[in-house]
Amino acid sequence: MALQPTVDHLENRYVAKLHISKDRIPQNMYFDTASDLTWIQCHHCASCYPQEKPFYWPDASKTFQPLRCNYATEHFDGIDGVIFGCARKTSRNFFGDDGKSVRIAGLLAMDASPRSFVMQLASVNGQHLNFPRGTFDLKANGEGGCIFDSGSTVTAISPAAYKVVEAAFINYFTGYGLKPTSKGGKRSQLCYKTRGRFKQFPSMTLHFQGADLQLESFNVFYHGSDNEVCLLIMPIADTTIIGVAMQMDLRVVYDLNNWVISFGRERCAYRA
Repeated sequence: MALQPTVDHLENRYVAKLHISKDRIPQNMYFDTASDLTWIQCHHCASCYPQEKPFYWPDASKTFQPLRCNYATEHFDGIDGVIFGCARKTSRNFFGDDGKSVRIAGLLAMDASPRSFVMQLASVNGQHLNFPRGTFDLKANGEGGCIFDSGSTVTAISPAAYKVVEAAFINYFTGYGLKPTSKGGKRSQLCYKTRGRFKQFPSMTLHFQGADLQLESFNVFYHGSDNEVCLLIMPIADTTIIGVAMQMDLRVVYDLNNWVISFGRERCAYRA
């Protein structure tokens, strides 16, 4: 059975609009391809962030059934037996804490573990980068490898790999007389102040097992005000996480039967 919920862009996140239970109140669910548990805030929540829509009320549902570890089954649009978490305590910082009601009611998990695949290396402006051996290897315990994550904005790579990538970009921009600036404290972000309408951005390609992903400048750099551009790659995790910025204008297809992930360039402003 094919399901096609409405997916929108809200508060710098992708959200899917779902109807849970017979009250038919649409809930905005944070669409996350790197999480394995779907959850929603429930009535009688002891400590939850304020949200725009009413909390889900399991006591009013005839099909609600509690499971161990606070899981619950419920039906969605005619589908019985869907398992999801019924949140009784959440942090307002999860979706931002600005004192206002958050428009996101929960998280729609789209992970299918094991979720990692192999990225072999990368190149900047046609030059292959020399990473330490084993940087992108998928380990026997499931760690390492690479994840396509719709729940992360920036791309995260290991600190060792980041040094190689950062050095390549610094070397490129030095040729145009540009000096880097950094911001963000401990997780410093490589930024530049460009001159006028600077368009000479380097290309970047990710080389996967069986496919290459050629990135546009907007996949790699954030173009801010006052001619500021910042690298959308951060030295955070040992597991490589391809964030949503690198997935912009891409159609990503997950074949869960054959464990194959495919991607291709697409003008997403003109929804196919």
